Amino acid sequence: MEKARIEGKTTRPAAGGRGLSNLTFHSLRHSFNSAMANAGVSQEIRQKLTGHVSAEVNAHYTHHELEPLRAAIACIPTLGIK
Repeated sequence: MEKARIEGKTTRPAAGGRGLSNLTFHSLRHSFNSAMANAGVSQEIRQKLTGHVSAEVNAHYTHHELEPLRAAIACIPTLGIK
């Protein structure tokens, strides 16, 4: 995290043990996977790039933005029912 110059807030100081931050390398994995998903990268490619062993694990790390979801719904043709 230091090399990437990413600073998070310390939520638990290291008092003789391990400190806890709200941002970790693991946070980057979530962000990386979600950014690729929101850019339209397939689940299979994201899974390979992140090293996840299954589609289920990869799905857990995927957080879709609202706009791509709305765009997907907008593709559904209307039925013209009133």
